[in-house]
Amino acid sequence: MENNLKKDWEKSVGFWNSSMEITEEDRRQILESTPEDEWKEMAPSKKLFDAVADIAGCGRVLDYGCGHGWGAIIAAKLGCSDVVAVDMAEKAVELTKVYAQAFGADSVKAEAINENWLKEQPAESFDALLCSNVIDVVPLEIAEEIIENAARVLKPGGKAVFGLNFYMSPEQAREKGLTIENDRYLYSDGILRLSLVSDEEWTEKLKKYFTVEKLDHFAWPGESSDGRRLFILSK
Repeated sequence: MENNLKKDWEKSVGFWNSSMEITEEDRRQILESTPEDEWKEMAPSKKLFDAVADIAGCGRVLDYGCGHGWGAIIAAKLGCSDVVAVDMAEKAVELTKVYAQAFGADSVKAEAINENWLKEQPAESFDALLCSNVIDVVPLEIAEEIIENAARVLKPGGKAVFGLNFYMSPEQAREKGLTIENDRYLYSDGILRLSLVSDEEWTEKLKKYFTVEKLDHFAWPGESSDGRRLFILSK
């Protein structure tokens, strides 16, 4: 990977780390005031919730790039007895642990990792995998490594769910006055925020290692159109 992209990736991890930081008061409020059934509302969309529900009964589940842990917690609450939630942002992992405690998701094992963690995991060690808002916010070399190793750690017949942001072409991004590098990367305040890769391109990358069962589209709350991508995959 080019040196400047590696530095950009490290800056992105720092950005997400700081965005997930909570105070002791925040922690106390989450633990004391969160309704016990609010985990049902953690997924950004019903389609994402349903996708996690589909893999919750598969066996050992990996939530790679867990953020605040919504996917891991939903899988655990729906009956998965072995959920591994990992993220390079340490504050995200801390937040996952707080929410897991608040919701009684005792089967969630959350861990802060480095960039080599996934490639160091034993082959065929997970039955299912969730990776949401990860591969399209890192340099493509890293994204392709993640895809390849995600397939490697899945058992034969395993399932994978990849959630991605919306697609924006370089031309559309420039029309909006956004900063674009190499016709591939969108930056905001110097932070890499999005790879400009189409549905078709992602499909081809994923097909190298998975069977693409379905490509669906969804929206987050408040968005007017279903522009985000949801890949349902099998090995």
